[in-house]
Amino acid sequence: MAQLTGDTPELFIEDALTIVDNEQQIIAAELEAFQDFCSAVESTTPHSPTGLPVGAQHCRASTDGFASLRESYRETVMSVPHFDGEYGESLATNIECEFGADVAAMLTSDGPFGDHHKQVLTCKTRELIEDRKELLGALETEQASLERFHDPVLSVLDAVESFERVDSTVESPALSDGYRKRMDTIERRCHELVDKRQSEIVGDRRALSLPISGPDLPSYLYVELPVTYPVVAPLTAILELAAGFDPTARSDHSVRS
Repeated sequence: MAQLTGDTPELFIEDALTIVDNEQQIIAAELEAFQDFCSAVESTTPHSPTGLPVGAQHCRASTDGFASLRESYRETVMSVPHFDGEYGESLATNIECEFGADVAAMLTSDGPFGDHHKQVLTCKTRELIEDRKELLGALETEQASLERFHDPVLSVLDAVESFERVDSTVESPALSDGYRKRMDTIERRCHELVDKRQSEIVGDRRALSLPISGPDLPSYLYVELPVTYPVVAPLTAILELAAGFDPTARSDHSVRS
């Protein structure tokens, strides 16, 4: 029996699911940390123009508000288990990356902590919290998508794996035509799955308000995998195999290496 020339592509969806799960744990930890930091900001008493604390005397002393908040930042955001491995940054650098240069300059200062500072810092921290929530939602959507595509893609790979080409020593136009039709069916299924997956990726980009010129979610998540798009990559590889398919050509190569 003759066989389909080329190697069936590897499937990395399971690896992608592991990456998504790890990322969910990271973002969930950061979400909780920023929520705790936001509570610290909200409980810090602003400095009044007269130099006296605003509010009850048992609140945080306003004269060291920034110092207290820097310590709170270390105890919350910078204390997540993955911080050193993922970032390994100084407090000033991390604050600038998260909040921007203006807030970083404010938070690392030693001046009095006023109402305006509290409002700005509270607003910016809440924005970061919402960003994490949105990303968690996108990761949940990505996880569901990968799980949904796993079996259909695996089914296509199995079909190609078991594909047998007609032996060139056997003249059977009907048999050759049958193999050609089977390959056409595989091609159509690949196109269907690719179109559906790409549509979902575009939808995720819009949900996260990612710029068209920037990376999409898979590009961000799967940099360590051999393929950037673990669902689309094997399907497009199969389409390339199908494009060169000749059911009457002799080949000594199996589908897998």
